[in-house]
Amino acid sequence: IGGAVAIALIVLFAKFGGTVVQQSFAERCRARWYLLNAVVIHFMMDGLVGAFHVNKPFAKQYGMLDSRYAAAWGSDGSAAVDCVSLMEMVVHAPLCVAVYVLYNRGHAARDVVEIVACAVQFIGTVAYLGLELWKGKAESAFDIDADLTFTVHYVLYFWAQLFMFAMYLVIPAVLAGQAARRVIAAYPAAKRE
Repeated sequence: IGGAVAIALIVLFAKFGGTVVQQSFAERCRARWYLLNAVVIHFMMDGLVGAFHVNKPFAKQYGMLDSRYAAAWGSDGSAAVDCVSLMEMVVHAPLCVAVYVLYNRGHAARDVVEIVACAVQFIGTVAYLGLELWKGKAESAFDIDADLTFTVHYVLYFWAQLFMFAMYLVIPAVLAGQAARRVIAAYPAAKRE
């Protein structure tokens, strides 16, 4: 709870304390993407609910999405999700909040921090999925719709999750690419000065 309160205070400061720059619609959407991910996905859902099981009904659903979340904390079966969840709470959520604040302030470091936040997201997603694929145990962690039945169960517990995995690989790649182009475009101007 203390972490959520700290994030809320930082967000309030970013929005109402000091000078907030005028943003385009696209910039507001990107900033809100990072804020949503920091607070809801990385800190609350994957961290508090998924890894630490602070809300039992949600934690049970996490266990149905991925059996590694149902394993006891620190067991061999949950080591990958424990590590990724801690990284999300301790590294990625603060990075996403920083990007949100930097967008609102129009700070020059925004693009570099955004590239780092996107890289952490991409690496976390690859680690989360890759370990099970590499070990050949994806079927034991995920309830895979191998027969393409598209039942309600599989749509909710496999296909929606597959969509989310794709989204968390594609969106960070696109956002990091855009930020990298802005950094590259700004470099020659800074070098001349």
